Amino acid sequence: VRGENAPLPPAADLAAYRVVQEALTNALKYAERARTEVVLDYRDEGLALEVVDEGPGTAHNGAGGRGLTGLAERVAVCGGTFSAGRRPSGGFAVRAWLPNIAAAP
Repeated sequence: VRGENAPLPPAADLAAYRVVQEALTNALKYAERARTEVVLDYRDEGLALEVVDEGPGTAHNGAGGRGLTGLAERVAVCGGTFSAGRRPSGGFAVRAWLPNIAAAP
């Protein structure tokens, strides 16, 4: 955890929870027990979160299931951004930015 834990709007808070939940579930399924790290970076403008594993990556890449697609949609509804995919250095990364709409000028 980086920064001071600041409350997000309820929809963004739930989206953050779901992103971490789905990313950890996928890491358990596909990363072959590889080291996995969750980073929550609280900023005045919102929350940057990242779930990164050191597994082999996967040809699955989110295809077939609706989990990652659903997360992207959920994050977009909150005005945020979402990405998921293989990392060039190996493993898989899920990243999201969820703005704190209440903090916007």
